Amino acid sequence: MISKLKKIVLVFVIMLMAIFFLNVSSFAQDHTDGEQSSPGQKNLTDPRFHETYKQLQAYNDRPSMDTTPIYFDMGTFKYKIPRNYIVNMSDWSMRSDSNLVTIRVTFPGFMPSTDKTKDCLAKTPPLYTPECEPITFWIQTRRLDPTVHNLSDDDHFNNARKLFHSQIPKQGPNGFEMYETGPDDARIETYRKKTANHTLLIDCFIDHPNGKRSGICTNYGSLLPQGGWLDYRLYLGQIKDAEAIDNGIRKLINSFIVTGEKQ
Repeated sequence: MISKLKKIVLVFVIMLMAIFFLNVSSFAQDHTDGEQSSPGQKNLTDPRFHETYKQLQAYNDRPSMDTTPIYFDMGTFKYKIPRNYIVNMSDWSMRSDSNLVTIRVTFPGFMPSTDKTKDCLAKTPPLYTPECEPITFWIQTRRLDPTVHNLSDDDHFNNARKLFHSQIPKQGPNGFEMYETGPDDARIETYRKKTANHTLLIDCFIDHPNGKRSGICTNYGSLLPQGGWLDYRLYLGQIKDAEAIDNGIRKLINSFIVTGEKQ
């Protein structure tokens, strides 16, 4: 009788253990599935999450080949820019009245990030070629201090000229005037040229690494007719193309203006 009872108890224990392990296995599988489809990792094979994931990725601060349109206001104008033009933005939520938008394109062509252009856009200055010179520029939607930052290009030039070594310019490349400021080991060269759009004004900070003349150049934060202002960075060897670059950037910005379209 006792032996028979032991057998019954043993079978019962085995059954309980089997049920326990089945439940643990089921829980582990559910937990794993939950991790795979969590908001941070979304199971991309599930079509329910694909579009949401794509939209979230559009708002990451990094270059992208996604063409999702990004909207923002600047002055009295609304802009629509495909995501693959934008490197980052200071406010993706668009809740702030001041936003800094960073855009990177090829020169020539002013093309955004695509399978064809991604290698070009990743190049650094030593690897630039005439067929591939990436250009980075910034659009600031509102100036931080109107008393300081609402100056025209000519205002910037007139404020700086008292520091020039001479009021008589040297001849720069491609029709630019060139003015010098500072000592030999901290030289600034200011390039100026009247164009059809405005006075193009660029400062270059000259250096001589390994005995070779070079420089990083910036424009003066030029006001845009539609509100906000434009900044960009060039290298000394690009001054000869600065007018074409400036005109191309402004034309590109104008192409982003939304006319008669609702978001």
